[in-house]
Amino acid sequence: MSPSFHAQEISQAAMLSDLPFTELYIRVDDPTFGSRYKPDVTRTGRATLISANLAVPDKYSDPISEIRMQLLPFIGDKEIGVIMYRDLRLRYTISEAADGEIWAALRPIPLIVPTPDELLIHPSLVEAVMMEARKKGLILIGGKTGQGKTTTAASFLRNFCVQMGGTLFTMEDPVEYMLSGALSEHSWCFQHEIHRESDWEKIDKKAKRFNPDWMFFGEIRSMEAAEQLIAAAGRGQLVVATIHSSSIADTVNSLLQYLKPEMRESARRSLASNVRMVIHQTMTPRGPFIEQVTMTNEVTDPVRSALEEGNLQNLANSLKKYQPARLPEEQQRQQQGQVRR
Repeated sequence: MSPSFHAQEISQAAMLSDLPFTELYIRVDDPTFGSRYKPDVTRTGRATLISANLAVPDKYSDPISEIRMQLLPFIGDKEIGVIMYRDLRLRYTISEAADGEIWAALRPIPLIVPTPDELLIHPSLVEAVMMEARKKGLILIGGKTGQGKTTTAASFLRNFCVQMGGTLFTMEDPVEYMLSGALSEHSWCFQHEIHRESDWEKIDKKAKRFNPDWMFFGEIRSMEAAEQLIAAAGRGQLVVATIHSSSIADTVNSLLQYLKPEMRESARRSLASNVRMVIHQTMTPRGPFIEQVTMTNEVTDPVRSALEEGNLQNLANSLKKYQPARLPEEQQRQQQGQVRR
């Protein structure tokens, strides 16, 4: 093998960004065990692979090995977090399986927050969300794992800052998109990472002193996070939060289920007063399919009634559905596909 050919082979092997994955699975405790990945159908365009779990080709063995070495020190310590590998920012979760094998699941996060247009979010929904930007209350974004909830939330929040100017305060477990600092000439983001459950209350107390225009809770998966979100949503700024869910109704129900049973009724009444919009997102090969309900100020608003009465399934009666936006033909030919969380 010639030196030039060998150098070319190494260069090709190092380009992990060429692998179209939404999740990458690496056996952390055994370097000889092959890795797996879930393909990103927005990049492959192959809808038949939407639930596939495939073997990572051998040409990626070098970057897989380097990532594995980065993850080894986190076993038994910081098992959820974010690492950098060359041109990729990767969110990781390390878990020990029942048979003792230690695996890491990694998800790529773009270094630059994409715009709603780049994400192919329907323009009518973008307009509806922007109309809520200066109001008080809660926009709750739900979806299953890997459907782009955090990407959509970060895109909307950055859009608020760029278009309107103001102060954004985030509380994230872990921080995924780098938003900290100036997002435009007239806006600033104070970004905070949650390291333990007690941080939700501690950092939320500090948020009050920053007097933000917008807050971001990402993502809600504990009682402590849910309690602070309910409190923040009624405090005078717009709060955006993400949560794992299977439908519009389940997006609200999942939030309530994190609370103690004796707190759920009062929390539901609080949501009936403070929810501005509930979104549920599903990724398709063409982009995000989004269902959405918006609460109006009308006393007889059906969304408010469904929340007040606890009939969450009735939220489906007020659904608006948004297909992915269509790109102009010349952009379709150039589209590379957007890696999403």
